[in-house]
Amino acid sequence: MIRYLRARLTTPDTFAALTVAFTPLIYFFPAVSARIVLSPDDGLILNLPLRAAAAQMLRDGHLPLWNPYIFGGMPLFGAAQCGLLFPLNWFFLFFKPTLAMNLTVISTYIVAGLGAYLFARRSDVNIAGALTTALVWQASGFLVSHISHTNIIQTASLLPWVLWSIDRYGATRNPRCALLLAALIALQTFAGHPQALLYALLLAAAYALFMAFDKPLKRKSYLYSIAFIGVGVGLAAVQILPTAELMRNSERAKATYEFFTMLSLPPKFALTFLAPYLWGGGDGLMLFRAPYTGPPYYGEFAGYAGLLTIMLAVIALAIKSDGRTKFWCVVALVAFALTIGRFWPFDLYRIVYHIPLLNLFRVPARHLMEVDFALAVLAGRGVLMLSASRHRTRLVFVVLTAGAIASAITVASVTYLRPVGFQLGREAPVSFLRAPELFMPVVVAFVSLWALWRAARGRRGAITLLVILVWLDLALWGQMSGWRRSPTTDGALSRVPPAARFVQEQNAHHAWESRILSIVDPFYVHTSLAAASLDTEGFIETLQPNASMLYRVQNAAGSDGFGLARYSRLADDMELWGALGNPARSLNEGREFDLLNVRYLFAARPRIDVPPPLPATQSYGDYLFAAQNLGAPMLKSDERVLRFVAPRVRADQIALVTSLAYGAEVPDGEVIGRVRLLTEDNQTGERRMIEFPLRAGADTSEWAHDRPDIIRSIRHRLATIAFSWAVDGKEGKYEGHNYIATFNFPNTAVVGGEIEILPSANAPSLSLSVLHVSLVNKSTTVTAPLRREWLIKNAAASTEPSEINPARWQPVGGIGEAIIHENRRLLPRAWLAHEARVETDDVKLEIIRTGKFADGNLWEPHRTVLVDKFLNAPLDSTKAEGEVVIVRYEPNKVALKSSSTSFSVLVLSENFYPGWSVTVDGRKSEVLRVDYNLRGVALPPGDHKVEFIYRPKSILLGLALSLTTSALLLGWCVWSLKTSKRNCIQR
Repeated sequence: MIRYLRARLTTPDTFAALTVAFTPLIYFFPAVSARIVLSPDDGLILNLPLRAAAAQMLRDGHLPLWNPYIFGGMPLFGAAQCGLLFPLNWFFLFFKPTLAMNLTVISTYIVAGLGAYLFARRSDVNIAGALTTALVWQASGFLVSHISHTNIIQTASLLPWVLWSIDRYGATRNPRCALLLAALIALQTFAGHPQALLYALLLAAAYALFMAFDKPLKRKSYLYSIAFIGVGVGLAAVQILPTAELMRNSERAKATYEFFTMLSLPPKFALTFLAPYLWGGGDGLMLFRAPYTGPPYYGEFAGYAGLLTIMLAVIALAIKSDGRTKFWCVVALVAFALTIGRFWPFDLYRIVYHIPLLNLFRVPARHLMEVDFALAVLAGRGVLMLSASRHRTRLVFVVLTAGAIASAITVASVTYLRPVGFQLGREAPVSFLRAPELFMPVVVAFVSLWALWRAARGRRGAITLLVILVWLDLALWGQMSGWRRSPTTDGALSRVPPAARFVQEQNAHHAWESRILSIVDPFYVHTSLAAASLDTEGFIETLQPNASMLYRVQNAAGSDGFGLARYSRLADDMELWGALGNPARSLNEGREFDLLNVRYLFAARPRIDVPPPLPATQSYGDYLFAAQNLGAPMLKSDERVLRFVAPRVRADQIALVTSLAYGAEVPDGEVIGRVRLLTEDNQTGERRMIEFPLRAGADTSEWAHDRPDIIRSIRHRLATIAFSWAVDGKEGKYEGHNYIATFNFPNTAVVGGEIEILPSANAPSLSLSVLHVSLVNKSTTVTAPLRREWLIKNAAASTEPSEINPARWQPVGGIGEAIIHENRRLLPRAWLAHEARVETDDVKLEIIRTGKFADGNLWEPHRTVLVDKFLNAPLDSTKAEGEVVIVRYEPNKVALKSSSTSFSVLVLSENFYPGWSVTVDGRKSEVLRVDYNLRGVALPPGDHKVEFIYRPKSILLGLALSLTTSALLLGWCVWSLKTSKRNCIQR
């Protein structure tokens, strides 16, 4: 037995397969060595949190059917994104999320490579050719650039396995192969990306149909394999039906042509198959640093399969264009035509838009999956031709011609055809030799041409060198791509952020006590200084969607491609990624986030590139300041706040030079302003605000305090003078003054602050000039003067939390990277309403968004509920007394106790959705859709036990269909095997 295993393991086939399996461990070594977590971009936003939350639910003993953590609640299993039934995602059940994510992703690439190798070998390609196909597919632009879309790469990884099983069944007609084919289709469905699944199924069906005509003797077998693809879909009904139900209730149900063609591949991006970073797009960390200047997003448009791969594909077609080679060539061309989408001439792509199922999905560029796989297959067949051809002279001619043409086009791409906006990653004029993005493709082209020439001449080891160069070409591109910017294992993912601890403590560790609302687009400051996006640390620490799921914090925002359409309209026309439609309204007079039990508003601090302090050379009193004043605008009623940032200046004192204008009537000691400093703790990173009052007569004074016409009537004293100057005006000669004030605080790091003027009833036109500000560290005698580049412009005009009506939002302060405000109009998770009004959907939204009825009267949601139809209950608010409490909260079940002296409607601040049922005292009742999209139930007077339970019929029906299909398939398989065995015995 040992001798047999040793013989099997030492065969060239086994060695090649092991090479394919081992390659991702080298390719993703930073993850293997536990330095990074393979979840950049959407991996962190969507895939990691969803999988971690689903696994946690299972460990807690709950089926992961409903997700209470985003968008006010939505289906989790039905959304399919977390791939609950896909085995490679089960690592999350046994390992911590960061390790599980790496295991999931790396194993996916291993599966993809092995499947491609087996399929190529089944297609009569030699070992070197099959190894080439596997390595190209495994490291292709599509699979590597979509590493953040875990469910896409998992679906794509099974594509070659499905094709392999079609070939196996076609060749043998073995019932076990039919069973395997159906099971693989089901697994591909369970991976959880319907778009990639549909594209893969269409390709698989087309391949089976082609093979049926290419292999006349096996025609029936290949045609039957199409039927077993359908059987596989039946096996996956348990996933398909709830996903279809969710799709009908999501934004995709009304997908427009513009939505359908979003992120079509610009035709000019065909050049990136030769020069992948022609528009920039590298990670910016190592070799390729040119900033991306193309349309968003590079990751969706990256289809690079290698220059050598392109050359090999052309050689395969030119040397021996058999049926399979032609088929894969057609696949590559048709799929590429589909990727360009809206760029089709004469708007002909609208024809595709009217094809059912296809028109449900956006991003035509994702047809690059079929393009890259076809190129991988053709490259393997090209290696086969190089190895097997006996006509060396013709072969050399074809190789040199194909290689020369590809090289010439590459040179033209990086010189004459390169985009006008191309920039270097540093300050220097653009030239060919300064930009690796330009000269490296040319180097690769000529090295590839040389390697092909050696292989065509039959040189020893040339084929091996060719395979290695194919992989190195792709690795050179992929090792500099976006996955290198994945979060680190010892970063924010390794700890609970302070903001999450704060929410957990405030909710008494009951996630259902209240929700947060994460502002996806940072709005603490809207200036050119603020960064447009958060880094990984900031993303997690501000509990952005869906990072909050990792800490069991429920968020009214979220990120999911299947966001519920009605919830989106209710929550200020919220986008699928959680951005608000009109925050200036919804965060002020709107009641939508009161209804949604939002207690805390989370915004990100600005990510600002702050220059160092200026030298402190100007002395006023005992303090030093910058030589030039700040040049800050005068603070007055229409521009009340001056904000600034600082590069973590350690200080224990702040010194200011200021003066008042139009302030003679301000009484002595009146607080005319506030000085606030934002500090950061070195150990915990926690941020807090320190505040000091700015008083007339003590800290600042009227600049014309000594003017003859007001000196006797001015109502406040002269503060400590910083410096004076002579004035000769119509009122006479006098001195104007600026004043110095200092405030002490514990030694800490200052990262920002603000100076605000307060309105004065005694001086309506009061204004405050701020000339100098210095941060002083008395223990080191170091002074850091503020510089005008630290100032945040247009502070008063921005719609930031401190400018929002304080009757609505109470500032809590800064915690870590988050700025938090508390909702003073918070409604509980559940309440009893004793009045009901029937309104249309549009009228309901108008009432919710304005907080008023059409007649101008205020709407009190805790008193009056908005319903779709008249209730058979005599509601009377004049005699109403009652309360409701949540006694048990689970993802799929909410149990409550209520008590009321009259008829009422229990309102639960959770999304209304098919599959939710309700019982009152054990008897089934009707779930009402109230307040546009919340759940409710009518209750008679008295004490009641109410239970909302999520038991979707779509899952139950899908499970029944899956089990029935499984039973029929297994029964057919057993019957076929017995029949086959009986026939063999009879022969």
